[in-house]
Amino acid sequence: MGILVSACQTSQTSIDMTDGDGGAYGALSNAIKTVIEATPPDEPITNRQLVTQVRESINLYLSHLMMIYR
Repeated sequence: MGILVSACQTSQTSIDMTDGDGGAYGALSNAIKTVIEATPPDEPITNRQLVTQVRESINLYLSHLMMIYR
């Protein structure tokens, strides 16, 4: 079984980020990875919790960007 995750619709633009070494990665992929890594192994995370925490993470990142580029 596989899971398909899409950051946006085909008519939208996704957000890419870079790390300190110049490597690029997707903001959604990074948010999912960060939430999963922060979840203790003995505390399973539900899909709803994952989606909610990822949205919060991305919204925080976007609000930070808006402050920088004002």
